[in-house]
Amino acid sequence: MRYEANFEIDIIRLKEGEHTFTFTLDDAFIAHHGLEGWAEHMNIHVDLQLLKSSTLLEARFTLKGVVTLVCDRSLEPFEESYSTTGRMHYKYGPEERELDDEVYLITKDTPKLSFVDLLKEFFLLGLPAKKIHPSALGMRWTRKISREKEKWCITRTPTRRMPMRSWKQKPPKHLTKMRRTPTPAGRY
Repeated sequence: MRYEANFEIDIIRLKEGEHTFTFTLDDAFIAHHGLEGWAEHMNIHVDLQLLKSSTLLEARFTLKGVVTLVCDRSLEPFEESYSTTGRMHYKYGPEERELDDEVYLITKDTPKLSFVDLLKEFFLLGLPAKKIHPSALGMRWTRKISREKEKWCITRTPTRRMPMRSWKQKPPKHLTKMRRTPTPAGRY
């Protein structure tokens, strides 16, 4: 069985109405598409809601999971939570072609739709432009434990802590302007 078959849906047998499908994007997805430079590892859950009517198909994608990226500054790998959404419309027409970024024309006789290229596109568009390790941003990982499940999240902490001062006290010396006194010749 070829890899793309995991992401194909037989639309000709679907009845009109809403249908839900789930996919998983993992390391095999990275290897198949040659995305090694974009992400090292990933575990992304994809929810696809397909709304079929007599004139069109509307596909709504929700991608959520965890991606291991490589920091652009330090080249250290780090995990980042991943969440993005996308939408695509398929209209019925005489030929198959792309009309717009979100509209694709298909024929009534199209038996299957492959979503592998769309998932790759939505995945790449959801990645951050700059991949910076949280420790480089003055952030740290904290652990929140709830009754349902354990979550890891990023909280912002300053990289250098300054003591709290009241407004009545003088500001620190490094924050005050340095005054120059004129020399006897009148120069600064």
